[in-house]
Amino acid sequence: MELTNKIKHWWIPVLLGALLVTGSFYIASQPVATFITLTLFFGWLIAFNGVSNIVFAVRNRNFFNDWKLNLMFAILETVLGVVLILQPHLSAETLMFFTGFWLMFNAISKIIFSWMLKKMTIKEWWLILISGVIMLIFSILIIINPVFAIASIVYLVSIPMGILGIIAILFGFQIRKFNNN
Repeated sequence: MELTNKIKHWWIPVLLGALLVTGSFYIASQPVATFITLTLFFGWLIAFNGVSNIVFAVRNRNFFNDWKLNLMFAILETVLGVVLILQPHLSAETLMFFTGFWLMFNAISKIIFSWMLKKMTIKEWWLILISGVIMLIFSILIIINPVFAIASIVYLVSIPMGILGIIAILFGFQIRKFNNN
């Protein structure tokens, strides 16, 4: 019996990326309706993303040395999503802070993960690094300037969400390519 050392569930980032890209287009096309329902939408999206990242981290713990960092961020992300689901009456200001910190946690996770990919000599590691840095910039803007966030949160969330989705799709297919080599 031949043992292989492959990354399991490469399709999880692809599925997550497709959901993020779809969500990004919806948010941008329905700004008023979207702003009203953002708490619930983001709660479920953040919780699903967190649970997906927990599964990915745990299932690949034997492959990645630094998997506990990704697991830690995934758990924080899941908790944040559950809080938003259970507290739909949160104010728009609170939602902005939750959104800003979620993007910040996700950005830091992507930045850390990009360095893990660099250690693996994956050529496209810098794409995840760039997406993490862009998400970090957007998250800081949302957190420090509530007036700016109120005026533009729909687009500030949909743009990095779409970028993250595209990067996740590319990353998933890169894992598949890595497994096939």
